[in-house]
Amino acid sequence: MKQPIIIGIIGPHEVGENIRKAIKDFPSLKPIFRLSDRVEDASLFAAELMEKTDILLFSGKKPYLQAFKEYKFNLPVHYIPLKGSGLYRSLHRLKNKTGDLSKLSIDTLSSQQVESVLHELDETSSIIKVIDLPNAETHKNNVDSGLCTGVLTGIKSVAEELEMAGIHAEWVTPTKGDIVVALERALLSSEKRKSLEAQIVIGTIRISDFKRFREGASSEHDYQREKLKLHADILDYAESLEGHLTYLGGEHYVFVTTRGVFERVTEGYKFIPILEEAKQKYERMLSMGIGFGYTASEAGEHSRIALRQASEFGMNQCFIVREDKSAVGPIEMASPLVYQLSSSDAEMINRAKRAGMSAVHLERMLAKMHRTEKEFYTAQDMSSILNVTIRTAHRILLQWTEAGIAAAAGEEKLKTKGRPRQLYKIFIEEKQEGSH
Repeated sequence: MKQPIIIGIIGPHEVGENIRKAIKDFPSLKPIFRLSDRVEDASLFAAELMEKTDILLFSGKKPYLQAFKEYKFNLPVHYIPLKGSGLYRSLHRLKNKTGDLSKLSIDTLSSQQVESVLHELDETSSIIKVIDLPNAETHKNNVDSGLCTGVLTGIKSVAEELEMAGIHAEWVTPTKGDIVVALERALLSSEKRKSLEAQIVIGTIRISDFKRFREGASSEHDYQREKLKLHADILDYAESLEGHLTYLGGEHYVFVTTRGVFERVTEGYKFIPILEEAKQKYERMLSMGIGFGYTASEAGEHSRIALRQASEFGMNQCFIVREDKSAVGPIEMASPLVYQLSSSDAEMINRAKRAGMSAVHLERMLAKMHRTEKEFYTAQDMSSILNVTIRTAHRILLQWTEAGIAAAAGEEKLKTKGRPRQLYKIFIEEKQEGSH
């Protein structure tokens, strides 16, 4: 049995609880939490955890820098950076409070970060005062002197002190996506992780609609030119991964790289630009399957499984199957599922097939049931889990009911007005009572 990687988590309670939820998707990480809303406690926690953990992860930049000033670490140390999505949320809340984002006092963040998000929101700010060392007093002075109308801070206690003083302030916190990326990076830095970084990665890319395009092309010349342009982009993508690309003929390409490079370039499975580029530049639909393995044979098999998952889920999708046969996908969704490809029970698979359930739907449903232990589901729940429309979810539930792997189980009581929603119990892994 593999030894878990011990990671020390240091931060305020609210962010710590969000990390606690996100880390459930990292079974190889065993967390030790030290949570306090006092920034000053971060260094004390770091001193305590240095001898107990393989990695340290701070919730933000300030406690990270403070600890580095006081101690010399002999283990990987990381912090969760504040990204655009958290800024969008905080700026939206601040505007609701002040109605004006033209004059801001900020800390922890850079003026470039804030200006970039304001531009995306079609907002302009004539003054952004940046405070290097977050403290409530300097923010108060900026507001009292009329330089600023609102405050963005990376420190909870600063935001609370300003709000008590009647100053509009927002505490910018990392989103789940920011936390997941930081955990991935922390995992990559572990000494115990180095053997995984050297794993072989095989990616299979399938172009789904070139046959249709060829039939509709005005000439063979146009068809070949379009194909060569896409081939060049796929080659560039393989080179960005420091990999080797092979064209298999027809609609398939295969690239080979290492796991360490793949995870670094994709920022922890979050960034697959070739999918969006093919859709936008060429209106081409791609499916991509990524396989990890200790041997080329193992990685190739996992790549083919991942490609089937991606193709069944829909166009312009990417799935990953790792060396332990856990799947991640679809990539680039806000919260891709991580689940085990463990449907080896022949009776379960046959029952699912009889119900017309695809492999992707089976694995996603099992993943959700294992992670939440939820017993009853509405069509709205199924729509979210399977990533289909509510109408399609109703049709699927009817199909599953007829096949005996789902059954109506009462109605959901709504807190608001509206028709009650039908609840269903799912019997993928069990037989219904009384069945033989």
